[in-house]
Amino acid sequence: MRKITIFMLGLVLSSALHAQYDNVDNETVSRKADSLLESYRFTSKFKGNTLIYREGKIIYEKSIGNSNDDFNIKNTPDTKFRIGSITKTFTAIAILKLVEGKKISLDDDISKYYPSNGNLNGYSIKQLLNHTSGLPRDVIELEENDHNLYTRDEIVNLISSEKLESKPGEKFGYSNIGYYLLGDIIQLASGKSYFDYLNEVILTPLKLSNTVVDDPKMIISNRAVGYDDGPGKDGYAAEVVADFIYPINDLGNGALLSTTQDLLKLYFGLRDNIILPKNLKEEMFNPFENNYGFGLQSVKGQEHMLMHNGNISGFSSSFLFYPGLDVFVVVLCNTNNVDASSVSIAMRNITFGREYYSPKIRKEINIKFDDKIPGKYKNPYFQFELKLEHNKLFVQTPGDPWEELHPESSTLFFSKLHDFNIEFNDNSYKSGTLRFNDNQVEFVAVD
Repeated sequence: MRKITIFMLGLVLSSALHAQYDNVDNETVSRKADSLLESYRFTSKFKGNTLIYREGKIIYEKSIGNSNDDFNIKNTPDTKFRIGSITKTFTAIAILKLVEGKKISLDDDISKYYPSNGNLNGYSIKQLLNHTSGLPRDVIELEENDHNLYTRDEIVNLISSEKLESKPGEKFGYSNIGYYLLGDIIQLASGKSYFDYLNEVILTPLKLSNTVVDDPKMIISNRAVGYDDGPGKDGYAAEVVADFIYPINDLGNGALLSTTQDLLKLYFGLRDNIILPKNLKEEMFNPFENNYGFGLQSVKGQEHMLMHNGNISGFSSSFLFYPGLDVFVVVLCNTNNVDASSVSIAMRNITFGREYYSPKIRKEINIKFDDKIPGKYKNPYFQFELKLEHNKLFVQTPGDPWEELHPESSTLFFSKLHDFNIEFNDNSYKSGTLRFNDNQVEFVAVD
């Protein structure tokens, strides 16, 4: 369901806006959070760690499922997860530490660090931080071959060959490769490796002993295995071990492993001005285009919320915090079948006493499928196809394996891998609604 996940990402962020804070008691938070996670475990095979901190106390902490299914090893608070793009928060802090030490300036043109590469110029470090450099999101070659280990020079040369998609400073355009360059600039300006510099200015001061660069060739204690949906033994969608990748190819934008407790300590370090002086922290938190600051999405409303999500092979992650309310929520999953940001927003809403989305646990019935169901359907974002085999219904989106759907009624069919269902308007099977998590879109049959 990668297609559906990608197009829904922007919709999830739009739902993470203002929520009034009510003083919900800890017992109610725990009860509702338990129920929420049980729904995700049943509907989407949730496995991972969650934590809610409020006003001086961890009020909820839960580990669910296995960190390694092969050996039935359970997730624990010490389990290390790939955090994907939450790495960008660490990178932004490290860049600001270099600014604090007067080793770089936010207004430096990128060409200062790549004088022999004529294509890397015209945009600043600040524009890399807030995603207004004009660089594309990714380098296609790196995306398609992330199971190969690239050298630093190879990656920089590939990035330099990319054309800008907009004029620097003109508009927001989320760029993973922009943060790779920031990670590289950290190395160039500090004279140390990316991780050694992070260790010096962030990890050691805050005692983040469980945050490390994810190197698949190294033995790393308590590292979770990531899971995804992919072709099973029969070729149909099943839960499988996620594709092998080299996270180090995502230096600066997705290379780190961490834990819920370490990310809580990172929040404390920012909240209490331990790792950044107040003026640089405020600049980091200040939203620019598209409600994005430096390495954090920043939404100013009744209360100021900051957050970041991460999605990388086999893992989904999300953390958010309200400095003015001293509230912090983190969700780390070692499966891509769950969108961690949907879970973190729901847990935020539980903590604030607001309405929240919880997946419905559905019951399968036995039916004879109607022969009018198979065919191609479209919505504004993508097409999908339905087929019948031996009175079983399967769905496929382009690039994904066929996945079985199960009947709750003669018009509603749901997945057992994801919080996903298709509901037709009536038994003509010409139109209906596709739902993924708490988002939905209308679809029609392709003539």
